[in-house]
Formats: sequence, structure tokens, C-alpha cells
Amino acid sequence: MNVKIKIIENGKLPEYKTVGAAGADCFARIEKDEVIKPGEKITISLGFAVEIPEGYEMQIRGRSGLARKNGIECFLGTIDSDYRGEVAAILFNKGHEDFVVHNGDRIAQAVIAPVVHAYWDLSEELSETKRGEGGFGSTGVSENKEIEKFYEPFKTYSEVENFLGKEVLIDNNIDAEVKSVFRTNNNFIVVKFLTKSGNELDMYLVSAFERVKIDGHRFGRELQIEND
Repeated sequence: MNVKIKIIENGKLPEYKTVGAAGADCFARIEKDEVIKPGEKITISLGFAVEIPEGYEMQIRGRSGLARKNGIECFLGTIDSDYRGEVAAILFNKGHEDFVVHNGDRIAQAVIAPVVHAYWDLSEELSETKRGEGGFGSTGVSENKEIEKFYEPFKTYSEVENFLGKEVLIDNNIDAEVKSVFRTNNNFIVVKFLTKSGNELDMYLVSAFERVKIDGHRFGRELQIEND
């Protein structure tokens, strides 16, 4: 597929690193280094504008290496076929250390995908299904329904701190223990896990803990961080 692209001053052409790569790496176009502190998000220009053919979109996605090594996530973005401005990426630091973005760093990837427009058929009734109105995790992640029962989330920093050293079940299959707990300047609570294989995992309770359970409690998006 041919896609018209305009490189903005000091920008770089997105690059497919392998023949089978679905996404083309995108590079930061910034005048000076940008520091993303834990719990903060920042918009980084990517140095190009595009003319996506009608019927397609460009998705701006994160890079798995940045997420795994540094806790840097890129919010999924959509570039519509009629948008002609500079493409940018929104990065969020889920780690517990500052992350520095340099000009020319590979910080995101662009994927071209087809788009289907819906023609809305207004109706008073919808067909019945076994699932019905169940949503937001209603199908669970395990066949063991006892494991999938609802757990009360932690509500304060001290509640989480009480579980230092306790064993943890992550996604119902990764055994670990709570190594440390701390609060960032942005009042996010972060827990560091040590898996039995020796790997360390850092996660923000407010966004990554729907499937993490400690001693019958479950972390979830419902968590309210209170100063105690």
C-alpha cells in the first residue's frame, strides 16, 4: 500500500525493522530531552504527517521493549484518513524511575489497519444471548470459578504495606511475593513483586491489578488511594 507522508523539520521516516513487522518504528522529534516522571504522561511529536487512504487508519502503539524494561506505555492513538497534522504519541510512565526521551529515540510504532463504518439500525429490541448484559470481566480469566469470585480491593497505602513478604498470585498463574511498597510524588501506590524465578515486577495499583490477589484481596481499578 502506498501512503503519502510528509517529513517535518528534523523528523525521520518511520521504519519497518523486519520483513514481517506489522508496525513501523516512530522516532521522537524534540528540541531538548524530555523527562517523564513516574505517574506522569507526556505528548511527544513524531516528526511526520500522513495522508492515509480512505477506508484505513494509522494506529500509534507502544513498543514492548519500553514497557517491559522501563514501564513506559504509549496510549493507543488513531490517525484518521482526513487528518493532516503532525503525528504524536502520548507516553505514560508506569515505572518508579524517571525516564528520559532523547531526540531520535524510537518511542512508538505505527500500524496501518482497515476501518469499517457502521450504518446504525435503530431498534427497540436486541437479540438475546447467553452472555446478555455481562461485561467488564464477566467472563473471567480462569475455569476455576472459586478463584474468579469478587475480592474487596485495598483502599489505603497501609493496607497494602501490611502484605510485605506475602505470596501473590498474578493472572492466576505467576507465583511471586511482595518485595516492597511505596507511594510516588503523584500519590500513586506502587508495589514491587519478586517472582519465584527471580524476576522483579513493578505495577501501579490503579491500573494493573484486576488480576492480582494477595491473601483473598484483589487489587482493582476500584482502588481509592487515601492519605493515612
